[in-house]
Amino acid sequence: MSTNQYFLVNKIDNQNYFIIQGPMQLPDNFGPTSGFNVLEESSPELLSDLTWQGNSNLGFWKANFDTKPDYNISQSLIPNNSLDATSKTCNVTYTIKTLTAQELSERVEVLRSQIRMIRDRYLSLTDFTQLSDVPFSTQAKSEFATFRQQLRDLPNTSDPTTIIWPSIPTLVNINLPPFPPVPTYRSS
Repeated sequence: MSTNQYFLVNKIDNQNYFIIQGPMQLPDNFGPTSGFNVLEESSPELLSDLTWQGNSNLGFWKANFDTKPDYNISQSLIPNNSLDATSKTCNVTYTIKTLTAQELSERVEVLRSQIRMIRDRYLSLTDFTQLSDVPFSTQAKSEFATFRQQLRDLPNTSDPTTIIWPSIPTLVNINLPPFPPVPTYRSS
């Protein structure tokens, strides 16, 4: 399976084009053609102009992506698409935009909410460790109590991009799943 991405482009006239959709992988089927995605390897020259298919104004143009620049939680990455009619490609570059105070506040809250969901799952999975009749040593109970407090404190971290999941206690093996990756504000 190819990792190439394409834009579906509409031809207005010989000099003007616009993007209908993308970036995306080639569809398995397009119009009357099944196995359309196979053209990428067998006949890539057919993709940029679909006249042969009865779609004289359409084509799939390959996307060329610049390297994404680094940005922080108070910024947003904006893709800019530029069509190259000569090579029948779409070049994707990026601009960094500073978020408004409201946008930053919303982004931080979404991040905190994602962290809380994971945190709540691990609190729920370890609730029983604090019951009076659980057959754990005082040291094991204390280790879990500390772990649970560290979990409760996570959403209160001043910068949610810097959190690190606490170490899962090891004195008693209760088969807790490993933590998932820490949520991020970055888009893939």
